[in-house]
Amino acid sequence: MLVSILSTTFNQDLSDLCSFIDHQLFLIRQSDFSVQQVIVFEGSESTKFFELSSIYEQEISSSILLLILNTESQGLAACLNLGALKSKATYLMRTDTDDRMYDNRINLQISFMIDNNLDLSSMNMETPSGKLLTYGPSYAILYLATALGFNPLAHPSVCYKRSYFLIFGNYNTFLKYGEDLELWLRFLFLGHFRYGHLRQPACTYNPLPSYAKDRMNAIAQLRIRLRYVGKSFLLIPMLVLGIPINILRLILPYSFLLRLKRFLQTIYM
Repeated sequence: MLVSILSTTFNQDLSDLCSFIDHQLFLIRQSDFSVQQVIVFEGSESTKFFELSSIYEQEISSSILLLILNTESQGLAACLNLGALKSKATYLMRTDTDDRMYDNRINLQISFMIDNNLDLSSMNMETPSGKLLTYGPSYAILYLATALGFNPLAHPSVCYKRSYFLIFGNYNTFLKYGEDLELWLRFLFLGHFRYGHLRQPACTYNPLPSYAKDRMNAIAQLRIRLRYVGKSFLLIPMLVLGIPINILRLILPYSFLLRLKRFLQTIYM
């Protein structure tokens, strides 16, 4: 069973990326599982991609590191989708190249996923000052956070089954912001999933960049939510109107409504 840690990078210093990779490789070697770090680069970052491919040639050969250059599409969502597609892992674990995973995250979260047969799990995060950031401790909180306009899950702390991710659709490549929220909404709307939460922090997370992008994320959320509301306005009346009709099917004798349906089909088809 393989675990892939999925990350993307853009416009990041080579030295910072090397520091990130070195840290990830240390965690992977300490893990009880077969783990591979996957990093997807934008096509415009080819120079950096080839430099790192040369620096980490041995790790790439041993398959604990997979570097991918995305020359076919652009954007964060497209890079994440490509990484998920190229990975052969059972579980996909997300983290950003500017965050630092804690030593015990891999063993804790993967064991938790396996022991409870989960499709999706999340953990908390910790700021550099030591403040704990809590995300999605229960189904109820997931729905409440969504209702209050928040993103209910923090992507650097999530882990999901790769098969579940591929079945319910990849990240929406038309979105520059809010692609994680849109994916979580699809999970919530399109089907039941087995979810669990670990209270331990997954990583050190710097919240300052999120404040700089807050306005753009708010605009993205409005667009995503309005699109889902529009779909619901069309879907809910159809579902509601079908309820009394099916009650009548139980009351009326001789399958009257079914016979009427068949009659109408012969007229309009």
